[in-house]
Amino acid sequence: MKFYLIIITLLAFSLRFFGHHLSPPGFTPDEAVFGYNAYSLLKYGTDQFGTPFPVALRAFGDYRPALYSYLTVPFVATLGLNPMATRLPSILTGTATAIVAALLAWQLTRNRLVALVAALTLAASPSHILISRYADMSPLSTLFLGLGVWLFISRRFPLSSLSFVLSAYAYHNARVTGPLLLIALTI
Repeated sequence: MKFYLIIITLLAFSLRFFGHHLSPPGFTPDEAVFGYNAYSLLKYGTDQFGTPFPVALRAFGDYRPALYSYLTVPFVATLGLNPMATRLPSILTGTATAIVAALLAWQLTRNRLVALVAALTLAASPSHILISRYADMSPLSTLFLGLGVWLFISRRFPLSSLSFVLSAYAYHNARVTGPLLLIALTI
């Protein structure tokens, strides 16, 4: 099973990484906000408006969770401020979500084939590939919510709690779906 999961993970990465620069909608202003804030955090310890180590980033009249920019800092530090560095956290978390899908399917069914099909389905899902090709908060949220559910079912409650909290700092929707998932899991 490990061999096939490695192949599926490589496929998931390849589908997200190669051609990411060709995916619509191009390099967006939202991606630029994440990248520039990562650069600003790296160089000055503040967001683009001078707020030191913010929890939320101000951009274009709204506020968005800052976790994506914090995760982008190491890539900007090593690759420079460019679209690739800005998109790598999304590409990697989109890839990791396929592994989490396999773990969750295995935990629920104890069937290797079901686990591999779950991973392959997510790895090759056109909508998940698209959203994982550009800098967006939703792949982070999906990863942390799925990981939180798997850890909860595995009875690793402290790590599950951490994963649910990280999902809330990744994307606004997780502030609603996370608690609802926890209630459903507890019941």
